[in-house]
Amino acid sequence: LRDFDVLEEVLRTLDAERVEVHLVGVPDRFAEAVAGLGQVRRHVNLSDDALRALYRSAGVFLLCMRGASGNNALLQALAVGSPIVCTDLEGTRSYVGASAARFVPAQDPAMTSAAALEILEDPNIQDELSRAARSTVEAHSLSALARRHWGVYRSLFTDAVDP
Repeated sequence: LRDFDVLEEVLRTLDAERVEVHLVGVPDRFAEAVAGLGQVRRHVNLSDDALRALYRSAGVFLLCMRGASGNNALLQALAVGSPIVCTDLEGTRSYVGASAARFVPAQDPAMTSAAALEILEDPNIQDELSRAARSTVEAHSLSALARRHWGVYRSLFTDAVDP
């Protein structure tokens, strides 16, 4: 469901701007297509710690898609507070939230590149998106779910007591 055609064009733009890019989870044939780009590094078989470190050090997390509803890489980026640029799809908007990412039109490498470069050039935008990403994820944390669950029980039983 990823849009490798758009991603390739975006990577060429970012490479021309001397932006270092780390690719994770891309097929061999795509890696070969962008192998000549000097600023692109591909990672395979990363440990969880190494993957978390890449997410945390990223100036922007980029996800070009053709379609999606749930995406683990996007959830991981939210969880560590990566600034996010992703394709504007109804499925992703349902759980990412408007303030936690810069959404770009599908099949629009120019807008995608521009959004990524804007974020990379402005630490204030990076911080804003990072905080919004973490806030989005915290709303789904176990403690937040437990509070909501308890609220449901409390509403059902008038004699319920807070633990």
